[in-house]
Amino acid sequence: DNEAHRLEHAISAAFEDRMDGLCGYPTHCPHGDPIPRKDGTLPPRLPLVAVTNLKLGESGSLQRVGITDSRILRYLERLNLTPGKTVRLDDLAPFRGPVTVSCLQAREHADAPETQVIGFELAEQLFVVPQQQAQMATELLHKSYL
Repeated sequence: DNEAHRLEHAISAAFEDRMDGLCGYPTHCPHGDPIPRKDGTLPPRLPLVAVTNLKLGESGSLQRVGITDSRILRYLERLNLTPGKTVRLDDLAPFRGPVTVSCLQAREHADAPETQVIGFELAEQLFVVPQQQAQMATELLHKSYL
């Protein structure tokens, strides 16, 4: 973070614009946190809930990982649990026990959803937009353009 802060004050606006373009004008960082626009405002976002707050069998779009530890982020990537994926809560053991989730977007060359068992503490740091909420927002947005 310190390096990014120092770099922010050392580059020109033109350089920043060029880097933004080369990166494809991202609106969110790899953890799912929003990147402020040039005017300082944040992109709109639906309210997020932790995977552990979904109902059993409910799915949602993984939008944010509330952890910055690179070792954990690499682990989640190996499990295919990254922002943009659709996940489903399959089981939630009592007393903050193991959490079973499935990534509904299989990796290339995989035929079925991948099911993973992760610790409760990790699962409560995975934030999603519940599928039903996302569908309602999409419908409202679509109606507003009609």
